[in-house]
This record gives sequence, structure tokens and C-alpha cells, in this order.
Amino acid sequence: KDSISSFNWLIDNVLVSTDTNLHYDFRVGSYHELKLKATSIYGCNSTGTKMIFLDSVKANISINSLQFCGSGTVELKNQTSSVTPIVLATWDMGDGKTFNAVDTSYAYTIPGSYLITLKAATEKGCKDSSQTTQPVEVYPFPQASIIGDTLQCLPGTLTYKSEVITKDSIAQFYWKLNNAITDSLKDFVRHFNTGNHTLELIVNSKAGCKDTPRAASGERSCG
Repeated sequence: KDSISSFNWLIDNVLVSTDTNLHYDFRVGSYHELKLKATSIYGCNSTGTKMIFLDSVKANISINSLQFCGSGTVELKNQTSSVTPIVLATWDMGDGKTFNAVDTSYAYTIPGSYLITLKAATEKGCKDSSQTTQPVEVYPFPQASIIGDTLQCLPGTLTYKSEVITKDSIAQFYWKLNNAITDSLKDFVRHFNTGNHTLELIVNSKAGCKDTPRAASGERSCG
């Protein structure tokens, strides 16, 4: 019947507040013991105890590779952490396909950029989602062509140009004349002697995708 002079709120036997009412941000999911010790102005006290269970879930994805040429298979691991067991893990592969699995692998067969999302739920109904910070990039193979004549009338200096269609930038050019690498420039300039020659262009994109066109050229002297 007398007024209360103090309130002591304890969580797991740790004093967290002396306010009349408790507002507390729980950061650790688990069972917690909540106690309220109230003391009157005459020194009388009473303690109330309540057990609280807090579930939590934090979705997380581990992926083995983010870049492929033409097609590729990703290996995905569900590294979700939770207090109670995960009962549902749904993968959204970013290409319109979704399915339920714990860990999984998935093959991308069409070039494109794909963000993968994992949604997880515990048996208590807690939910969380995680998305890859970078997309899976499936690059098309570069399409390279050699521009230049395949038949010349006189031996002399000839120029062949590379023409490349690619999504990402080309990191390397290699020209092979008669199976020997002779240059690493974008275009090829060389003095040819009379005879038949095979010219090969190798292009490597920044993502490691490669194409190798060939051109057979025949040079002959004109009397």
C-alpha cells in the first residue's frame, strides 16, 4: 500500500534499468531470465521473475564463383545462423527460378547478370533474407574476326585488323603466324614472303573468355 521508491530490472542477473517500465533491445537470441525487484519507501521489496525466449535468424550465403564464360555452375552454401532450427530455405537465382534447399548448385546456361537471394525461416516463424553483394556474371564468348586480304599478288608488308564483339573489355591480343606467336597488338602488320601462311588471332577478355579465329593467306609473285 505504500509507494515504490525504486525499480531494478535485471536480465540474466545483470542490472539493465532502474526506470519504472523497461524498454530493452535484446541482441542475443536465447532463453533469458527477466527480473523486477521493487522496493517501497519503507524498505519492503518484492521480486517478480519471467522467462523470455527470443528466437533469431541471420541469413548468409557462401558462393564459390562469380564469373563464367558462356555458362557455369555455382556452388551455394547456406550459412544461415539461428537459435531454433531452419525449416525453410528458399533460393531465388535471379533468372526467374526459385527452389527450396539447404545447400545447392545451379547451372547458368544463358549469359547475363544474376543476383542470388536466400530467404530463411525458423520453426518459430522468424525470417531473414540475404543477397549476394555482387551478381553472378555469365559473359558471352567474344566474337573475333580477322579483317584483311587472304590473297596478295606481291610479297610485301600486309596489315590485318582485329574486329571483336564482346560484353567486357579485351585484355589480351595474340597473333600467331604459322603457329608461332609473333605479336600482341590489336592489329597485325608484317612483311610476308611468297608462299602460303596461316594467321591466327587469339583474344582474351578481362573475364578470361577467349576466341580464336584463323585466316589462311596465300601470297604469290606476279610475273
